[in-house]
Amino acid sequence: MAIQDSDPERRNLVLTSIAFIIFYLADGQVTPGAITLQVVSVTFKNVLALKIFAWVMLCWFGLRYWQTHHMSYENAYRDHLNEFGNSNESGAIYIEKTFKLKRVNDCDGFFGHQLLWHGGNNKLHIKYSRMEGVKKKENGSIAYDKRVDLEPEELIGFYGILLRLQYFWSFAIKSPGFTSYAVPYILFASAIVIHDLKEYGIIS
Repeated sequence: MAIQDSDPERRNLVLTSIAFIIFYLADGQVTPGAITLQVVSVTFKNVLALKIFAWVMLCWFGLRYWQTHHMSYENAYRDHLNEFGNSNESGAIYIEKTFKLKRVNDCDGFFGHQLLWHGGNNKLHIKYSRMEGVKKKENGSIAYDKRVDLEPEELIGFYGILLRLQYFWSFAIKSPGFTSYAVPYILFASAIVIHDLKEYGIIS
């Protein structure tokens, strides 16, 4: 993520958090009278007031970033479903293991599965169709007597957890939406944690 970020809330939070991190890791000190605005001839001597102001600004930037971006993660997460792909192998394995169904070949089973985002409870669901009376023709095509398009079902069980984790890993690695959203929060949290570690002498 470039420093010349066109998003002002993200840029403010990132730059301020980085400044805090560098200040504390480099053992920065604020010396009374050392900070002077030459243009208006103002000298700052109250170090505590400067520290309080700096922390208020950091927290303000964090709040503003959350206010303007708290929905962007969910939107990027849902949008990545298109790139993750429908009818992927992991989804098929999940249906086989969870619902004890076979894939349509020359027998009854399921096909056309896809992951989707269900707005009712904001969780990943899987949708698929069941084919009954399946017969394989001589030319290799499939004929069937009945097709049932099932309603989306929430991912459950051990294989559901694995499929969620695989999707999140794909989202975190491949989607710029994840890093754009998460990095400012990571830096913000790091600034707070490093300050506390230094304050209580856990790190020198």
